[in-house]
Amino acid sequence: MTDHPDALLLHVRSSLEHDRAAVQRLSVQLCTELLPTVARDDAPGWQGLARQSFDARCDRVAADVRRVSASLDEISALIAGAIVSMGATP
Repeated sequence: MTDHPDALLLHVRSSLEHDRAAVQRLSVQLCTELLPTVARDDAPGWQGLARQSFDARCDRVAADVRRVSASLDEISALIAGAIVSMGATP
């Protein structure tokens, strides 16, 4: 890694974006695993509570992904600020 703040900032942002993409892929995989084998809207047993339960689980996963994504944005801003201040002359 280089000592240049811009290169470091670019590296950090790239790493955080990679993490964000990994979290999003994981959420899609998790929703896929949560999806029952019979997922047609007209399938027996897929109405009412079963469907509501699945939708609620997917909503919780989506909320978790949004929280993680927002946290990554906050971390990115903090790291960017620290890197910029490292490059500033005292």
